[in-house]
Amino acid sequence: MFSTIHGSRLTSPLLVVAPHPDDEVLAAAGLIQQALRAGHDVYVVFMTVGDGFADAVRESLHLPESKASFVQLGKLRFNEASQAMRCLGVPPSHLFFLGFPDGKLHVLEASKKTHRTIQSPFTKKVRANYAFAFERGAAYSYRGVLKTLTSVVTNVKPGTVVLPHRSDTHPDHRATRRFALAAIRSTKIQPTVLSYLIHYPHYPSQRGPLIPPVALQSKRVRELTLSKSEVEQKRAAFRLHRSQYHLSPSILRFIRPTEWFWKE
Repeated sequence: MFSTIHGSRLTSPLLVVAPHPDDEVLAAAGLIQQALRAGHDVYVVFMTVGDGFADAVRESLHLPESKASFVQLGKLRFNEASQAMRCLGVPPSHLFFLGFPDGKLHVLEASKKTHRTIQSPFTKKVRANYAFAFERGAAYSYRGVLKTLTSVVTNVKPGTVVLPHRSDTHPDHRATRRFALAAIRSTKIQPTVLSYLIHYPHYPSQRGPLIPPVALQSKRVRELTLSKSEVEQKRAAFRLHRSQYHLSPSILRFIRPTEWFWKE
C-alpha cells in the first residue's frame, strides 16, 4: 500500500534532528542502524536535552523541582542520549547537543521578529551554557537557535535530513521542524527531507501493527521494515534513556518492526 525505504538506500550523510533525547530512537533507530550498516555517516542533533520534564526530576532523580535539579536532569539526559547512540553505533563525534530550552522552542520560533532572549522557566538559563553544548553560550533567542542549527547543517552537509512531521502536536516538535527547514534554506544544501511523527491523537495504536494515522496517509508515506535484531537493538537503545523508559508505557508502542516516514 505504501512505498518502502531502507536506510542503506538513503543519500549519505544522514542528519537526524531530535527535539528531545529519545525522539531519535523512537522515530528512527531502525533507519539509523540500516544506514550505519551500509557504511553511511549518521549524525544526530538534539535541540534540547529535555531538562524541563518535572516527572523525571521527581521519579528518576528523586529530587524536588528546582533550578539545580532541572540542570542535573539535563546532564543526565545528555549522558543517556550519548549511551543510546553508542548502542546504535553512532560515535560521540557525530552528536550535536544544542542545549536550548525544553518546552520553549515554540516561543523562540515565534519571536522571530523581536529576537528577544528568553529564560528557561526550569533551569533559569538564558544561554546554552552546558559544558557539552555545541555552541556554548548561544543565546536563547530565535537568532541564537537558527545560527547554531545552521552551523550544524553546514558542518554535516547532509544528503538526507530526518525531522519532525508538520502535524506533530507537540509544540517543540513543530518548532524544531521549522527551525530545521529554515537552517537548510539558509544554505545551498538541498538534501532529501524525511519527516517522522511522535505526538498525534490515538497514535501509536495500543495493539496491532504500527500504521500511520488515517488522516496523514498519502503518497508521501514511506515504510521502513526492521529486522528482529534491529527491533531488539532499538529496544536496548531506548532502555538507556532510563529517565524516560518507565514514565510513559505508551511510548513503548513505537518499539515495533516498522518505522514510518513522510517524504517532504
